[in-house]
Amino acid sequence: MMEYMNANHGDQYIFKYSTPSKYVDAIKSYNATWPVKYDDMFPYSSAPDSYWTGYFTTRPNQKQYIRRASREYKASNQLYAMQVIDEKASDEKIANILNAKYSLVENLSVLQHHDAVTGTPKQFVADDYVNKLWNGMQANTETYEEAMADAIKRDTGVVSQEAWQQCFRTNSTYLDCPIGQKSISQGF
Repeated sequence: MMEYMNANHGDQYIFKYSTPSKYVDAIKSYNATWPVKYDDMFPYSSAPDSYWTGYFTTRPNQKQYIRRASREYKASNQLYAMQVIDEKASDEKIANILNAKYSLVENLSVLQHHDAVTGTPKQFVADDYVNKLWNGMQANTETYEEAMADAIKRDTGVVSQEAWQQCFRTNSTYLDCPIGQKSISQGF
């Protein structure tokens, strides 16, 4: 393509492969004086008397929820890959894994929108974002917990009498989580 362009348009342009350092060197060769901005770009104003301030700190719970869902996605994705590779998973199991994975990642990706991740949408939109993420996490949870149980069984030989469960509570004690509902005499 570059040969064609140089052959047919070489009188006006020169096409060649480049790198970022070659680009910077070419810009530097112009000896241009670049303006320096000394004032701040914030607070951003989208209209008279309408300033966007605080969006780095707004809706911290939603931002933490996005981080939690991202961690769950990455961790579950690793377990799913191990299941498919190590266990020669059935087509049905692979379909369940893909459905769980895609449900979470699809809803998680919606929350990467510039309004969602900054916390600037209207409240009803923010509520919808959180609802979508909750639905994605719920769709992934059962398959993820099964994959976790399979990995623990495979790696340690430990088989739980009950299904593994995640606890999403923070700033609390283990008593608030499913494990806290068990007594030592019941076993695990």
